[in-house]
Formats: sequence, structure tokens, C-alpha cells
Amino acid sequence: MLFIGYITFVPSDSDLFAQGGTGKCDEFGVEADFCQTIDDAHPFWEYSFRVRNRGSLVQVDMSHIEADSELDTYLYLVDANGNIVAENDDRRRGDPTSFIEYPQAASGVYRIIAGRYGLDSGDTSGNFQLNIRIVPPSELVITDTSYRVTDGSLLDVGYPIYSQPRPKAKWTILAYYGGDNNLEVGLINDFHEFELAGGSNEEMRIIALLDRSLEYDTTNGDWSGAQLFEIQAGVSSEDGLVVLSSQMIADLGYLNTASGKALAQFLVWGMRYYPAENYILTLGSHGAGWQGVITDDSVYIGENGVYALDENGKLYVDDTGAPLIDEKGVPLTDSSGFLVDFGGRRIRNATGQEIFVGRLKLAKDIITGNELRQALTFAIEEAKSQNPTFDKFAFLINDACLMSSVEFFAIAKDYFNYALASPEIVVDPAHDMNLFTTYMNNNINAPDFGVIGRDLVEKYITQDILLRQGSGTEYLTSVVTNLRRFADLELAIESFAAVVNAKPEVRALTVGLARSNTYVYTNFANSNTKIDVGSFMQRVIAIAPDDTELVDAANKVLEELRHVVIYADAGARVRDRIYYYNLFFPEKSKDLDQQYFYETPLGEWSRMLRNYFAAVTPKPWTGDPPFHSPVAPKINVVTRYPAEAVSIVNPFYIETETVGRNIAYADLTVDQLQDDGTITRMYDRRLLTSSFDENGNFVRLNQWNQGVTTYLQNWSVALPIVTDGTNTHFEYLNIGEDIAALEGRYRLPDSQIWNDVTVTLSFDGILGGITQRVINKAEGNSALAVIQIPAGSIFQTYKYLVTGDGRVSAVEGNSYTWTEDGLSWKFMPALSGNYNVGLLVTAFGGTTGFVRELVTVNNEGIAPNLRAETRPDVGVTIPRFETWTPLSFNPNFAVNPDYGDVGVYQTNDPENSNLVVLMFSFPTESLEEAVQTASEYNVFTVVSDLTPITVDGRDALEFDYTRDADGEGRSGRAFVFIQSDPVYGDNYGIVLASESVDGRGNFEAFYPTLREYVNIFDPVAYENSRTPLWRVDRLMGEELYFVPTSWVRHTPEDAQDDSGTMKFGVWTRYTPADDTSTFLAMTRYLLTSDVETGVNVLSNIITGQALLGADSLQVIQNRVYNGRYHTWDATIYRVVRGGVSYIGRAYGTTVHGITYALWAEVPEDDNTDTIYRDFIETIIDGYRIFVSPPAPPAES
Repeated sequence: MLFIGYITFVPSDSDLFAQGGTGKCDEFGVEADFCQTIDDAHPFWEYSFRVRNRGSLVQVDMSHIEADSELDTYLYLVDANGNIVAENDDRRRGDPTSFIEYPQAASGVYRIIAGRYGLDSGDTSGNFQLNIRIVPPSELVITDTSYRVTDGSLLDVGYPIYSQPRPKAKWTILAYYGGDNNLEVGLINDFHEFELAGGSNEEMRIIALLDRSLEYDTTNGDWSGAQLFEIQAGVSSEDGLVVLSSQMIADLGYLNTASGKALAQFLVWGMRYYPAENYILTLGSHGAGWQGVITDDSVYIGENGVYALDENGKLYVDDTGAPLIDEKGVPLTDSSGFLVDFGGRRIRNATGQEIFVGRLKLAKDIITGNELRQALTFAIEEAKSQNPTFDKFAFLINDACLMSSVEFFAIAKDYFNYALASPEIVVDPAHDMNLFTTYMNNNINAPDFGVIGRDLVEKYITQDILLRQGSGTEYLTSVVTNLRRFADLELAIESFAAVVNAKPEVRALTVGLARSNTYVYTNFANSNTKIDVGSFMQRVIAIAPDDTELVDAANKVLEELRHVVIYADAGARVRDRIYYYNLFFPEKSKDLDQQYFYETPLGEWSRMLRNYFAAVTPKPWTGDPPFHSPVAPKINVVTRYPAEAVSIVNPFYIETETVGRNIAYADLTVDQLQDDGTITRMYDRRLLTSSFDENGNFVRLNQWNQGVTTYLQNWSVALPIVTDGTNTHFEYLNIGEDIAALEGRYRLPDSQIWNDVTVTLSFDGILGGITQRVINKAEGNSALAVIQIPAGSIFQTYKYLVTGDGRVSAVEGNSYTWTEDGLSWKFMPALSGNYNVGLLVTAFGGTTGFVRELVTVNNEGIAPNLRAETRPDVGVTIPRFETWTPLSFNPNFAVNPDYGDVGVYQTNDPENSNLVVLMFSFPTESLEEAVQTASEYNVFTVVSDLTPITVDGRDALEFDYTRDADGEGRSGRAFVFIQSDPVYGDNYGIVLASESVDGRGNFEAFYPTLREYVNIFDPVAYENSRTPLWRVDRLMGEELYFVPTSWVRHTPEDAQDDSGTMKFGVWTRYTPADDTSTFLAMTRYLLTSDVETGVNVLSNIITGQALLGADSLQVIQNRVYNGRYHTWDATIYRVVRGGVSYIGRAYGTTVHGITYALWAEVPEDDNTDTIYRDFIETIIDGYRIFVSPPAPPAES
């Protein structure tokens, strides 16, 4: 591992240069490399510097001048080729300033883009200072990576050195358990499972290193540090407590077991003194996939490269009396001079004494892939020294989360034949070592790791996790892998990435669309960086079937995945959606961890990630004219309902238009305005579209148009609350289809050490749920592990403060006392007050757009178990109980002998015994006629008088009725009122009924609530309140596109033939209402022998149209635009007419023998790029052609 002190580097004049020298540093009175002001006039500043020495470390620090600044900074580091090689938004949780650390920099000139979040579309401002540090390789402080494994080195660490090795066994199992963290309890249980199976014997020895924490478990003598064991037979205790029977071989003290060196020394010592014909390695701790495995929470390194471990990895303290300092030279002791961690808490030594003077960095280490490679190389060399024909470990068992990782196995394949792991979190009791050891003892001469692997998977998936409550078990997985075939899979993935890298700009759209709907592991725990590689390849194939080169490469990956899987199983939710291997592909460019490029063995894949994010990230600093370049999404609120206060029986609806390309997903957001002026995120909901995947599974997908997408969404005016039985608060939860996640941290009652966790809770789809499990998140890496929080611990949520652009920053929130059952949650009516309800739209790479509407909530006096849905087009809001299904369309509600199936909108209770039905009459002018025609069409019989009533201020008629549906008799009470159709202007009857199944329900019970809370409004007024900026149009009928509502269509009088069909080659123009010099025209050409290609069509446009009346014409560029729906040839030109210069574009695409041509011109001035980017390109982006291929010729 690499540890760097924060040094001061003074660059020479030739190394650092910028716009305007050092800027405003003298004015601000600060010492920095650069100082400036970010505002709307200058949303970003550009600085350049030179790296002279390859392998240097680059550090860029952008911070506020004023402590109370609201500037939300953002940094990009760009190489000489214009590629973004690093970026940073917030340097840490709650800190909006930015910091980039870029190791192993190549020599050359780099640019820094120092700006605000959103750059030119951002809305924060303020003063900043920028410091650039370039640390050459000669000045880097590097740890000693020489893994000394001689007997003398092992003895120094504490390993016993025997005069003779133990007699050679058939097998030696080496168990390396890093429990110096909050997995201590679980790893003690795993250790005990070996004991229950009988422990070591002469044919199979089990050697274990168990590292324990000072914090979490007090059983078995409450010792801490690392101890060495040969595991012996044990028994189960009657009281359920785990009592270890094995006797310690050696006490290694406080050892950093998260170092490759410690692993190497354990493996070599175990293989040297407990030799065997074959070896098995089992790893237990936190896992992080590509980032590594085995974490250690010990205090192990000081600031400025001062170690808290000696050369053998033992903990020690620098007690020279010189205080350790942070990167800015500030002593990091408390006011009394005692050593404190980052939270200001005093650090104690092994005997519980507080340490005086100095500071140690509290960090959580992990064995990286490169360290693992070094450690395993030493182990293999040790085995070969005993047996020159030795090849590899037979089996690798990963009792750690996320370790069925492509990157991890790409390393492990060189050292193991088979492996057992999960690409997902692993929950206790994990893989059963009792079962494994028993099998090995019974099959000592010829174990089949496919068979025992299958048994371990099935025990875990079909037995052990079913004992754990909650739907979250449906996401858990495990797989046995044939690592002897893994090189072929690695090659297939690299080959796929190479195909993308051959045309990254062209294929970025396909990659982004696939990524937006790929299965992501631990997504339910707010993690979004590890995709399922097979799921991704399936999405690529579905999205780009015509890109045969890419599809062939993706199919090859799927083929090799099937070869490496020996046996796999998963919960019902994901079994048919995954291929069991995770692969790093973050959702947002800011999460592209730079360390990945130095740890991963997948060179082409890492280049693909960098190329992809470079292609989809807006780069306003380049100054290049737009040509369908990445842009931040823009959102227009078309209308909202209601305009006045909302409630659970009068919910909020918002209709929006989203304009943009390459949109990944969008979220409805609900933010509460607090008394202190802050705004807090309380709820969000991903906007998904129901669909089916390639395997026929029902899925909900992110589906957004290129160009313009309209969306009507609603908020029920309910929010989640969390309780421990005593303390109850509204909290932000990440809520999925059947699972919810709560972010927070916990500490033991007598401890000051906080651990970040995600609490997953069940969700019944309606009300709420209870705690399922707790997922620990290691600091400094993505290592996860399922843990148990002891009852009585303090749990603190994170509160999320909302920025002006819709993002959030986490701060400390509410506190709870953890109970034996954890926490529970449910939806409850939102507190009365003011809220912002918005739409947050995210494009590929993470660029966002945001809009919000101020909403006043008044839930006073309303029964909390009520909810409602609104039909704006009908002008009615319909109440229901919270446990009833949302209002939805039932296309087969009744059968009319004259009309066939009759569809209605309905909401019903869980037993489908009571329901509310929304029905319609034929056009009518009277209530009596409305009842008559509604009964005829909806097949019910009125069985009472028609009684005049008033409902929500409207005249209505009330009546009872009966009907037969689905073979059951039904009865109901209804009322009818008259509404106007907002489109056609006719009046028609709206029938609302409380209905029940005879003998099972009671329609009279809900009817009074229906009458009291129904809300009737004018749908025509709602329609007139809509202010869309875009409208749908068509040229002939087979096309569909959006044009600005303010633009006027001009179609020549002779554009149609006698049959009303648009003629070929006749142009229809669209122009802004107040500017006919700007236009977009479109037509179609039928290809003939004279016009063979779309490119020729473009030439005809230029020569036959643009040249008319021109003083001069210059072709600037020929381009190809690979849109989502079509590929367009494009020509960009400049033309001068009457002394006025215009920038023109001609586009053409050919579909089944017809070329569709679009032609635009815009006066050349300061607004040219804006008009093309915001209007012309938006129309092209969303232009879709629906033409069937010609029918094949008839057979003779």
C-alpha cells in the first residue's frame, strides 16, 4: 500500500500556468496557487500544469475562501488528449469542497477544470482557492512490500518455529479469519463449525488464524489480537453460546491481518509446518470485490507517513513527544495533549490506557488484489519447494461479501482450481464449514468440489437463509466456479471491451442504455457500482441487435459464463436475472474510483469505462460547437394539481416534460422545508416502466426517450416513519419493490467508535416493514458484511440536506436505541407544512437536471389510513383505504353482450371483496340518461329509486344496483354526476360506486367515506392549465417527433397528392413564430437508381436547396450521428445570403428504401449554438420512424 504525507510543492513557472496568473489570491489575502470567483459569468476556471516525471502523484485541492460559502465545488482533471481522467464532487460526506488524488500520472500537460456542480447549469457561487501538488516518484513514501517469510521473520512476528514439520497430510485447510471488526461474532461461529466437524486429524489438518477486536465480542476469554490455532474437536453448548475448544498455538498480538504480508506469512508458515498433498484456503471477513478482502479496524498508520506498525506488522506508538500533525500542519491531539482519532475521541492502547501526545489515523485496511497476488505467489513457491509438481490450491472458500467478482477471480484463477463465493452480500451463518469438513473427511482421497460446492450452496440458499426473516433473502446468491476455465471468460470480457473501445463515441449510447437497466448487486443497500456481467451483456444484445460485432462479443461472454459456473443458486427474486459474477461499472462518473485502474487485471474493461464516461460527460470548457454532445437534462413543469393544499385524500400530481439525451433514470423527490431554512430530503421514488426482460420475467425498467419525454407522476402525501418502539421520526428510506434501506451509523453503548451501516427492512408493498439485516460499510473501501447490532446500541440515521440542484449531503440525524428486533417503519400522513415536490433526472455518467414545485400539506383531521388517486382527465379524486390496491384499469371487469369486455377503473381490498369502481356513461345531457346508459354499457341493474344528492358541491343521483361478474353476485351503491370531456367537449356521466361481493363484503361500510372525501374538479380547466413547451407531430404518419409548441408548421398547398398522401421531395417547414429566418424542414425521398443513398440526398439538399439565392456556400464538415432510433448522415455548412451568414445542417437516414431528410438553417450569431442544441438537435434526437420492411416476394 502507498502512504503519502501532504507535502508543499512549489512549481516552477513552466510547470503551472492559468488564466490570469494566480488570480485573486492577493485580493483575498490567502496563500494558494490560484484563487478566483465562481458565478454565472464564470461557472468554471481552467488551469494547466505539467507533470515532468512519469509515476508522479497529483493532488488537487479546491476549497472555500469564506467558511460560510455556499459554493458547491467540482473538479475535473483532463489529460493532454482531452480525456477526463479523474473528477470529484464532495471530498467527503457533508463537505461540498473537492479533492483529487491521481496516482501514477503519466508525464505531460494536464488541465484542471475548477468549477461548480453543474458548471454552466449550476446555481451556486462563491470564492475558492486551488492548490496543486505534484509529488515525483522519488519523494513518495512507500511501504515495505518485500514479504519476508524466512523462519527468522516468522519468529519475529510470533509464529512458532518447529524442529520438524508435522507429518504430511492429504489435505491442509488454511482458515484466515480477519475478525478485527464487527464481524468478530460471525467468524467465531465459523471457527466453531470446524470444531463441530471434529477439527484436525492426521489426514486433514485445519490451521486457523483468528484476529479479534477489542470492541464487539466478550466470549471465550474476551481476548483481542491475532491468535494461531490447529482446530480441535468441539461440542455444541446447551445454552446456545459458542465455546471454542481449540487451544491456541501462538499469540501474534495486534497484527494487521488486512495486509498481504500478514496473509503471506500465515500461508507460508502453515504450508511449511503443516505440509500436505493438497491445500484449501478459506477467507472470512468483510469483502469488497475488486477492492479486496479481509479488513482490519486497528489503528495502524500515522499522518505524514509515520507508521503505527513496526516492520513485523505489530502495533506501536511514536512516543517521542512530537505531536503528529494533519496535512495542514495542525496538531491532532485534544486540548490535554492526548492522541485522538478523526472524531476527536481519545485512542487507548491495548491495556486501555489513553495515549499521550501525537495522533494516529484511524483507518480500515484491506488486502488488495495486488497484495493477494504477492501473498499467493509466496504460498505457491513454498508448496513447490516441497513438491515441484504442485500446481495450485484445490479450493478457495470466500465467506465474505461480493467476492464472486470477475476482477478477483481473474487473479485467483492463477492460484486455485475451484472457488465458492457470492457476488452479493453474505449473511450468517454463511457457508457451512461443518458440512464442508464432514464431506472432506468422508471423501479424503477424491473429493469432488463440484459436489460439495453444490451442497454448500444449497444449504446456504435453500435452508439457512430461509430461517432469516424478510424478503431480502430473495436477493442472496452463491456460486461454485471452475477457475480453470476462467481465463476464457476474462478474455471474452476483454474482447467485448475492445469492441466498444474501437468506437467508444458510437457505442456509448448502447453501453449507457444497457447499464441503466442492468442488475446491480447490493442495490437494495444503496450501492450501485457492481453490475452482474451477464445481465449487462443480455441488455446489450437486446438494445443493439444490428451491431453484430458487439452482439457476437456479448454472446461470447454469456457462453463463457455458462462454462465457468459449476453450480449456482439464488433467491427467487433474482434467480432468472443474474449470471452470478459482479463487475465494476459505477453508475456515475464521480464514482469511478481511480484506484481501479491500478488494481484491476482487466485492462480493456478499465479503458472502456474511462472511454464511456468521457463520451457521456458534458465538456463545456472545450468551446466546441455542439453536435449532439452530452448535455444536462432540462425539465419543464407542464401543470400541477391541485394548486392549493394537498392531503392524503387530495394527493399531488405533477406533469413534466424532460428534454435531453442519454437519460439513465429519474426520481420523484419530496423535500421538507425546515424552520431553520434548510431543506431535507424525505422521500424519493424511481420512475420505472413495467416491461418484460429477455427471459419473459416481469421487470420494471428505466425507459426514457431521446429528445422529449412527458411524465405524469404523483405523491400520495404520505412519508415513511421509523421507530424503535420509543423514539419515532420521519426518515428518508430508499424504498424498492419489496425492500427498504435506511442509512445510518451505530456504536456500542460504552464505545465512541461509529460504524456506517445500511439497515435493510422488509416492505409489504403497502404499509411498511421490519428490520431484516444490517450491512456494515467499511470506511475507505466498498467492503460489506452482514452484522448484528447488539441490543442497547445507539443507532443514528443520516439526514439529507438538499442543495439547489436537487442533490443531497448527509449530516447526523435522529438517534434510536437498538432493540432485539431492530427498527420498524411504515408510511404515515406527512406532517402539515411546506414541501418541495420535484423531479431529479440523471443522464448517463451522472449529469442531472432538477425542477421543484412548492406544495403546502394539510393532513389535519383526516383518518391516517386513507389514501386517494386522481384522474386529471376525468376530473375526480377517489379515496380508498391504505391497504387497498391503487386505482388501476381492469380491462375484463364485465362482459356486455353487445360490446364484449367492459373495462373499468377500480380499487379493492386485499381479499377483493370490497371495491370502488369508476364507470362512464355515453355522452349525455341529463343525470337520468347517464344512469341508464351507464347501466346498459357496464351491465348492472338499478334496484332502487334515483335519489338527488349533492357531492362535493355537484348535483348527483344516488342509486343501488346489482350485477354478476366472474360468476359472483355483486351489489353496490353509486352516484353519478356530469363532467365535460376536455378533448371533444361532450358531456358524459361519471359513476362512482362502492361495490362488494355478495356474502363476502359490505358496500355500505365504505360508501360514506367515498361520498365524504371524493373530490370533483373541472377537467377542462385542468387541460387549459397545461403549458407544454413541446408537442407531438407527424409528417406522414409513420414518423413521430416533438416540435416546440411555439414553432409554426408551414406545409405547401401542393404537398399532397389526390389521395391525401404527402408527396415525396416536398418540404414541410417549422419556424419560430417570430423568426422565419430560423427553420427546420423535413421531407421524404423514395430511392431510385438516380438517388441511391442518403448521402446523395444530402448532396441534393445542399446543391438544390441551400445554394438557391446564396452568395457563397462552404461545407464545414460531414458527420455521422448515431442516434438511439436511427443513424443519420449529416452535412454542416455555412451559407451567405444577402450578406447574412447562416449555419446549416442537412440530415438523412434511410429506412426500407425511403430516405427521410431534415434540413435546418440558423443565423450565425451568439445564439446559433443554443438554437441547435436546445431545439434542432432535440427534434432530431427524438425523431422516430415506424416503417415495416417490404413483404418478401411471393413464392412462384
